[in-house]
Amino acid sequence: MAAPVPWVLPSLFVAQVLRKAAIHDLTDFFHAKQVCRSWRDAADGDEFYQDLLEACVDVTEVYDTGCFIETYKSRGNWFCYVDRGDGTRRDDDDDYVFSPLLVGTKAGFLTIPNSDLLGGGSPQLTLKAIMSVLSIGKDLMRIEARTAMGNESDSYLTPIIFPMDPGKSLSPETALAALGANPFLLFERGLYRLDFSQRRHYLRLGVHYDGDEPGDLDSGKGSGLEEGGPVCRRFKKFMFEKGEPLIFYAGSMVLNPLPMFYLRKLTDRLVGGFIASLVHT
Repeated sequence: MAAPVPWVLPSLFVAQVLRKAAIHDLTDFFHAKQVCRSWRDAADGDEFYQDLLEACVDVTEVYDTGCFIETYKSRGNWFCYVDRGDGTRRDDDDDYVFSPLLVGTKAGFLTIPNSDLLGGGSPQLTLKAIMSVLSIGKDLMRIEARTAMGNESDSYLTPIIFPMDPGKSLSPETALAALGANPFLLFERGLYRLDFSQRRHYLRLGVHYDGDEPGDLDSGKGSGLEEGGPVCRRFKKFMFEKGEPLIFYAGSMVLNPLPMFYLRKLTDRLVGGFIASLVHT
């Protein structure tokens, strides 16, 4: 008597199951892929991942972001200290921080309006990169992580993802140019690149964590990421995943509030990380 033929789920059905798992939780998706070889094969190829990317990452633009970037919408909400050099103020048309102003997405990150974020490159790598930014962003918000460089006030970190020419290296100048920042943010005494290392991460936690008191876990004075618990360790791992990260603020002595960036290359064509604000007096 012949052995019974093993029953195998149709690959199209498996692909739909995996797609739904990914939309619910990307970790569940990667675990489900390991069920067997046929499941792994069903979730393979650029076409599958492009479909998954578009299902998981809603890049529909929203203009009420709920973060500090809203301050830059109206000239009356932020302070500009730049003049023409002859003691007269610049024209109002020159008084912008980002042009066009950064927008939010339904996925939960800031970006440049009308950006092509999901096309080009590997959809699998793009999906992993975007979801890693969003996942860490949720954890940072949960522990109320803020910047720790404002001498008057600072803000929570907001995820940001934007395209950059693959041929350009990541620097404060190239990042600001890609974001459409006003050139006055590059004022020589107002641009400051920080040493992002294992011993310095420039975060302030607002909740009790591993026995630490609320407040300054690290004000840039040397407290290690390890002291912040698993979230800060994940943050460090993410930032250093593709080489040296970029952390800087721009516009000191030029405007208030000023933007601060925690950035790294996500893929060949995408840069991402977090943006926050500082007030310097």
